[in-house]
Amino acid sequence: MNHPYILDKLLHNSKLLNEDLLLSKHIYKIFLIRNPQQTLPSILKIKPHWSQEKTVDHYISRLATLERYAEQINSKERSLLITHDQLLHQTEEVFRGLQSFLEVHRPFSEQYQVLSTTGKRGVGDSSDNIKQGRIIRDRSNPELLIKPFNNIQPCLESYNNCISTLSKYCNLI
Repeated sequence: MNHPYILDKLLHNSKLLNEDLLLSKHIYKIFLIRNPQQTLPSILKIKPHWSQEKTVDHYISRLATLERYAEQINSKERSLLITHDQLLHQTEEVFRGLQSFLEVHRPFSEQYQVLSTTGKRGVGDSSDNIKQGRIIRDRSNPELLIKPFNNIQPCLESYNNCISTLSKYCNLI
């Protein structure tokens, strides 16, 4: 391949088979995290057979894994933290930060090419929004209005702890 960058996303705790990869000086790590109010209904949409308890446990476990990864990497030069809210509401600032972090000359755009794999289940985001070819900011998506979670407080605490930990070890925008 003749590309300076290849993207891989790790959405699940069990997919990183060799954690030594985290220490590579040739790999940039970008942590993108989303608050539980948006994430939990999204998980249940993909996994409708899961209970609320399993969904909460998965979310909390995932954030703990991201914290552990950041601690292992321990390099602000090679890791970056972005929140989903930043991406939606401070898009230009996030794009400039990404451009600088990745040392790319061409600016990023809110528009993107829709490929044959865009929106395919098992490849990444399978929501209709991803197929639009642009960032969608309208969060009034009725698909996310699944029954409220009984106790979201542990998830909020884990989210805030994760932000705090990643802020110590990652470059920030």
